[in-house]
Amino acid sequence: MRCSFIFSVVLILGVLQLKALPKVLNPNDERINLNSSLQYFRSADKNLTFEQALRRADAGLFTSNDSNNPINFGYDSSDFWFYTEFQVKESGQYALNLPYPYHQYLDLYIDSGEGWNSYKTGNLRPFHTRGELEPENFAWTFYFNDSTNNRLLIHVKSRSPIILSAELSTPEEYVTNTNKTNVMYGIFFGILMVMVIYNFFLYLIIRDKTYIYYIILVLANIAVFASVSGYAFHYIYPDSPEVNYYIRELFITILIIPTSLFAISFLDLKKYSMVMYYVLTFMIVFAIIISVLICFGVVFGFSSFIISIHAPLLLAIGILVRIRGNINANFYIIAWSGYLIGGTAMTLRNSGVLPAIFFTDHGAEIGAILDVFLLALALAYKYKQIRNERSQLQKENIQLIEKQNVLLEQKVKERTQLLDSTLQVLKKQHDDLSNESTEINSSINYALTIQEKMFPKKADMTQEFRDVVLFKRAKQTVSGDFVFFENLDDYIIIALADCTGHGVPGALLSMAAYNLFYDAVHIEKLTKPASILAFLEMQINVRLNQSDNALKEGMETAVCVLDKRRRILKFAGAQRPILIVNNGTSKLIKGSKKAIGGHFQRSGEEFKDHYIDVTRDLVFYLYSDGFQDQFGGIEDKKYMSKRLVNLLTENAARTSDDQEKIIGSELDDWKGDREQIDDILILGVKV
Repeated sequence: MRCSFIFSVVLILGVLQLKALPKVLNPNDERINLNSSLQYFRSADKNLTFEQALRRADAGLFTSNDSNNPINFGYDSSDFWFYTEFQVKESGQYALNLPYPYHQYLDLYIDSGEGWNSYKTGNLRPFHTRGELEPENFAWTFYFNDSTNNRLLIHVKSRSPIILSAELSTPEEYVTNTNKTNVMYGIFFGILMVMVIYNFFLYLIIRDKTYIYYIILVLANIAVFASVSGYAFHYIYPDSPEVNYYIRELFITILIIPTSLFAISFLDLKKYSMVMYYVLTFMIVFAIIISVLICFGVVFGFSSFIISIHAPLLLAIGILVRIRGNINANFYIIAWSGYLIGGTAMTLRNSGVLPAIFFTDHGAEIGAILDVFLLALALAYKYKQIRNERSQLQKENIQLIEKQNVLLEQKVKERTQLLDSTLQVLKKQHDDLSNESTEINSSINYALTIQEKMFPKKADMTQEFRDVVLFKRAKQTVSGDFVFFENLDDYIIIALADCTGHGVPGALLSMAAYNLFYDAVHIEKLTKPASILAFLEMQINVRLNQSDNALKEGMETAVCVLDKRRRILKFAGAQRPILIVNNGTSKLIKGSKKAIGGHFQRSGEEFKDHYIDVTRDLVFYLYSDGFQDQFGGIEDKKYMSKRLVNLLTENAARTSDDQEKIIGSELDDWKGDREQIDDILILGVKV
């Protein structure tokens, strides 16, 4: 892709033992073409090792290249080895550039006087393997001594065209030329995007689907050239070589679809040639099938063949339609002639028929620019015709409108009467809906009363602890978050649960979950948090029949058991943590990655008990994920767990009333006018 920057500046010095003598880079030179000193070896043995290839090169079994042009074998399934030697007249850093980024596997071996070093790269390897210069092709910097004979051995395995060129330059010259190339491609892609935007606005005005086909055609060209030139691999999927391997073939094949649709619409093939209409329809279906096969890796290298058939076909169809009287085909024929010439040159280069020179390397880009411009002119000419036709139709429509005005006035009167009767029906429906809404709200408020009576109150917990923070704010009237509290003889069991959903569904699940907690403590007599969580998991799976994964309801919960006699706090969590605050320092203990029911009921580690020694100043917090997931602030981001931990830690020494006010104020300031996204529940306990 960079042949326009390669020019020959050295002479062949002779032949010694069937090998070319080393080329020499003069300190005054900034770049030297190594193509004429390259030797190649076509290997039918795909298991040929580096050592074996090197022995063949030393034995003079490689064939010399007598041209300064890149070596081009086209599509050849053989393995290829390339060898050369060179010297520099001044020690320093040099850039070695291999301009054609097509090869699936390219292994570079270089000996700069200190033994052989290897570099493995290619389209089936991540982009960063192409060299520290981060080129779209392959380029590395090396330090060469002026007294050293440097040797280079390259191994290429590829189902893409086998085209190899090599040049040596100063790093500054390489960067300068790379920047020039990037600017040229930036102009190229910029022109195409300008045409996309311009014709999109025209489509909004004209509403002709031909413009949409044209826009898709140009976007497809952008995708093709971005993948062929290596920019897509560099900037979009540098760590996905498998994508890069197939994406160029896929985009070239997909290009057939919008070009065919554009030709069908622009040339009006249903009117001028039904046979060609069916032919292009077949090509569209064929391209879709080939695209699917490429995605599954069934075919490769088929794009050049199919596009070499499709491009001449489009030109022939344009000529046929023009012969049959469609004058809109004039620009179309000229446009596809340039595109065909450029695309054919590139295809013949890829097949090894034509040499890799500037025109064969960039003929497709030149043809694409001409094609896009000329097709845009063709659309403009067609729009002019459409505008004239619309002007004539407008005159005829004015006459029809005058005749219809009388009829419309009569219909307006009839419809006014119909609207009056409809409004009466709508008013009655509105009144009915208002009554139903009142009844529903009353039912939900009564459900809230039931929840509040069933769940433990702050006053009950305050009798057992020095102080208790209980901050609740439901997204809707009723909530899916709740606190469980039981005071047994030697144990106090306290838990916080966040059930799936909110509102009525979350509230229903919270009632069922609360009863399961009660069964675990009073019927099963469980006093270990992990055992309680395991019991809840089993019961949720059974009672909600989640064996078939049809239901994904469940809950995240944190369970604490205070051993009064031993002064130990036991904790286990199902995707919920516990925050321990002691004398101004905090520690966050995360729960298991496995939840109770829901999507993550089988993921992560098993439930595990954690033991915390209880001191007089110990404060612990349990909380749902509603606060930390709330969007807000200047940048409309989540509050996040770290910020919540800091808020609770900084205010842990305050009274519960002060903490609840601070939490509420912080939530309101953060949320602002935004909607609350989930139920919020925070429980803090001073032991």
